[in-house]
Amino acid sequence: MKRPIATLALAISALLGFAAPMAGAATHRASMAAPSSAVWINEFTISNKASHKCLDADTTTGGANVQIWDCNLMTQQDWNVWETAPGSNVYYIVNQKYNKCLDQDLNTLPKNGTRIQLWGCNYQKQQLWYLPWMASGNRTSSWYQFFLSSAHGSVLDAANNYGNANGSPVQVWQNLNGSNQYWHIFTVG
Repeated sequence: MKRPIATLALAISALLGFAAPMAGAATHRASMAAPSSAVWINEFTISNKASHKCLDADTTTGGANVQIWDCNLMTQQDWNVWETAPGSNVYYIVNQKYNKCLDQDLNTLPKNGTRIQLWGCNYQKQQLWYLPWMASGNRTSSWYQFFLSSAHGSVLDAANNYGNANGSPVQVWQNLNGSNQYWHIFTVG
């Protein structure tokens, strides 16, 4: 079901170069069984700086694959962010539509090109994202990286060898500070 948005918010987002509007339906939390220490931060849409497309759970694979796609205000592009413990800067990112975690494929982790997928939340290292910028009060005003760990060696990366087309995969890659490795978050609702 598509959520209503204000046309003005869409126009302003486009002028600013952001991919998704900040308005939408009321925020709701995923019904995930989070560890008792976890704190729900908010529900966000996440767009990529290089493509201005959104982080998207592929509906043709039942959400197994994660890709970039034109921002469309659908729940497969809504992500609930949970901090593992207050002040930790370590987060689980849960897809609203499928209620599964943003996960790094253990078969090839930590190699460049490791597939990002949705997987049942198990709160293990492959589902942890280090986001030191999330603590900032201005977290929706800039572009940021999603780090695999506090060592900052690898980041969430939109594979740019597909020309940033719809369906381009999202992967783990060495931090090269490329625009395809920077993301912007918009509050849903």
